Amino acid sequence: SVKVNGTCGSADGAVLSSKPTTNLCSKGTPSTVAGSGPWTWSCTGEGGGSDASCKASVKVNGVCGSADGAGMTSKPTTNLCSKGTPSTVAGSGPWTWSCAGENGGGNASCKALLKVNGNCGSADGAVLASKPTTNLCSKGTPSTVAGSGPWTWTCQGQNGGSSVSCKALAKINGICGSADGVGRMSKPTSNLCSKGTASTVSGSGPWTWTCEGEGGGSDASCEAPLKVNGVCGSADGVGRTSKPTSNLCSKGTASSVAGSGPWTWTCAGQNGGSTASCEAPLKVNGSCGSSDDKVVASKPSGTKACSAGTISGMTGSNPWSWTCSGKNGGTSASCATLAPPECGSAATTTESEPTSNLCKTGTASDVKYYSNNETHAWYWYWTCTKNGSSLTCKAPKCDCGMCGDAQGKKLASMPTKASDLCSNGTPSSVTTTASGWTWTCTTPLPNTRNCSAFRK
Repeated sequence: SVKVNGTCGSADGAVLSSKPTTNLCSKGTPSTVAGSGPWTWSCTGEGGGSDASCKASVKVNGVCGSADGAGMTSKPTTNLCSKGTPSTVAGSGPWTWSCAGENGGGNASCKALLKVNGNCGSADGAVLASKPTTNLCSKGTPSTVAGSGPWTWTCQGQNGGSSVSCKALAKINGICGSADGVGRMSKPTSNLCSKGTASTVSGSGPWTWTCEGEGGGSDASCEAPLKVNGVCGSADGVGRTSKPTSNLCSKGTASSVAGSGPWTWTCAGQNGGSTASCEAPLKVNGSCGSSDDKVVASKPSGTKACSAGTISGMTGSNPWSWTCSGKNGGTSASCATLAPPECGSAATTTESEPTSNLCKTGTASDVKYYSNNETHAWYWYWTCTKNGSSLTCKAPKCDCGMCGDAQGKKLASMPTKASDLCSNGTPSSVTTTASGWTWTCTTPLPNTRNCSAFRK
């Protein structure tokens, strides 16, 4: 056979974008193409001819490595190019370099960013009068400032750097809360300060505390007074004879005393406390009225019984006794009328002048006689005197029928003469009886007397 030396084809030395499959050998037999770029193969000679080694290059565009675009704190030295050849790294942050392509491939420009951690600026921790707008961050990007004092914001890191929280304090003057100046019954525990920090509350009424300012602000002194409800004093409800001037209130402030009995006043509460209404009644001592110790004709009542006080315990039926009870602690008075004089049993119709039983009570005067034939008024009269009171008593003289001389006598015949039948009055007709005779003597009162005479 003919000896043939292997010879590479036109693919050898070429710059290709993919594995070559043709033009591998101009002479000889090509082997399998190995590699992923560059690629290699051989052309095997024939008849004892020599072999040839062949190679085709790949066209490589430069490609930045993982350091590209990453935030770094120092110049990158690795991972500069994933493809291609890195140039020298330039800069102090950010840093730049290029990845040179091979076999006619393009170059790539690469850059690594400076990694910056956020850092608060001089406004952080400062005491300010208004919301800060400058010096928020010495490094990093400031967020929006929040709050109305204190104020907060964030300094955001760059290129993967960390963020930091910042705060500026407001200068706050302490201001007392709504508990200040309001009367109360117990120690306040809330609404102590509307601004500032409350101290411990001290005291037992009034109570005091401080609202301490912040950031160099001034302190405020606060106080809650003790709430006192008005309470009437010992003068309330107690009867008296004159306007009270002391012991008006046990708590609170006394008003002017009004009235002339009863008397009224108020005890005004303090620091929002309630007001109490008070009254002292008029003290009235019982006093007997005009009927006391006198002779009266009827049971006393009204001012005749008591000129002051209340009538109670009226007893008797002339004389009467009773009590004039005091009011509102006043004393009571015992009262009584005097017994009146009373006519005796002699004060009745009689035929002769009375000489005894003239007065039941009292002293009798001399007995006198009165007569009036025209009016048929004939009587004896006298006076009974007792306890300064006098009573006239009368004993009417009886215009009585009176039997005449025949009365009770034994007669031989029936009496008929008027004077024999009646010494006073008009005789009736004479009636004959078994033992004698009977008749009557009648006067204009009228008064009738029965008379009789016996048969002899």
